[in-house]
Amino acid sequence: MKRGRAKGAKRLERPLGAKVGAALRAGLPRVEISLWSTLKEDPLLRWTALGLLIAAWVPLFLTPFLPFADQGINTACADMLWDTARGHFPAAHFHRIQWAPLPYWTVYALASAFGLLFGPLVAGKLVTAIVMATIPFGIMRLLLTLKRDPRLALWAFALGWEHNLYAGWLSMMQGIGLACFVLAWTLEAKTVEDGLRVAPFAALLALTHVQATWLFGAAAVALTFTRGPIRQRLPVHAAALVGSAIMLLPWLVSHLRGPGGTAALTGFSFEWHPPAVKLTQFFTYTLDVFAQRSGERVAAITFALLIAGPVAFGLLPQREGGDRWSPLVMLGVVTALYAFLPFAIEGPGQLSIWYAYPRFATVVLLWLLLVPRPALRGVAAIALVPGVLAALLLDVNVCRQFASFGRRTRPFLEIVQAVPRAASVISLVLDDDDTDPDMKVW
Repeated sequence: MKRGRAKGAKRLERPLGAKVGAALRAGLPRVEISLWSTLKEDPLLRWTALGLLIAAWVPLFLTPFLPFADQGINTACADMLWDTARGHFPAAHFHRIQWAPLPYWTVYALASAFGLLFGPLVAGKLVTAIVMATIPFGIMRLLLTLKRDPRLALWAFALGWEHNLYAGWLSMMQGIGLACFVLAWTLEAKTVEDGLRVAPFAALLALTHVQATWLFGAAAVALTFTRGPIRQRLPVHAAALVGSAIMLLPWLVSHLRGPGGTAALTGFSFEWHPPAVKLTQFFTYTLDVFAQRSGERVAAITFALLIAGPVAFGLLPQREGGDRWSPLVMLGVVTALYAFLPFAIEGPGQLSIWYAYPRFATVVLLWLLLVPRPALRGVAAIALVPGVLAALLLDVNVCRQFASFGRRTRPFLEIVQAVPRAASVISLVLDDDDTDPDMKVW
């Protein structure tokens, strides 16, 4: 009898995978509906999202170099991290690792790890692929939290090829995608303990990009008024924000200290753009990335669709319930950041933030998708077709653009192959006066 009970007990033991999964769930934020279960239960959402993601990745295979302005130097810096950390010359002679918390560490570390495994050119593409996946699925996570139809996130793929990406600001866009997840988890947190579960991910966000952390912080504070009594919500949101504060405040204080370690709150300068510029340049700061007429036309139609589409969705039969105020508050927060921030901020300790407000233009369009509450089931799902087609048409035009760029830049691979190992870095810098037949280089 004892042996039989022992065998039965052994059979009841959970497999190792289940134990690992349970351990991971114990440390993850608590959610009412998981994104994974939603994708499993909705084949249309699952396969359409997968198809759009693969279509968005196709252009990455058509050129050896990505035509993103700042990505080249950022990937090169990330590739030098290993040699610098290990004291290898010449990198260690000219550089050192800044081990203190820094709001750009996440993507640099990711690019560095991929570079060690596959080389810097592949690393840049892998990081780009991750960024392009994080944003639409982050919008999907927010839609679930706000009790919206997650199928609306399919339209977010139409903003995959946007201005920030072409500028090479992958840390910013990775931060925006991560901020969507962290905000969703913060809204679903019920207790301070739940908020503390979110805090490590808020810390990761602060290590990704400072402006994405602004967005999360401003939205998290404003949303304390929309999800219940403020006395209950304030401690929960504060617990989540602790993670970002722990990582970001030391970096900020170190930049604000003047000579002798004293605080230097003076010496700031700002570059402001008038409202007319912000209005007229909104398309430029989002989807104006093509030089060819066909690409410009598709981008302009997509831009108009992303503005008019949410309004049209509001005319369809709406889902019952849902959070009415949180999406409006979030849209108001990001619109305020775009409307009231300066273009550039210069401060003490080499504190410099450039392109401050334009980077939020894409987020305005993304969060506009959170407002309507259409029931996109059955025949109503046809309403998703225009946004899906727009995303695919943009992918086709980007394929043409990248293929042309790849043909013209492929000879540089001969230079790359000729550079000996452990040699100094050769920087190829875009000329501001240069023109490109396929894309707008600036």
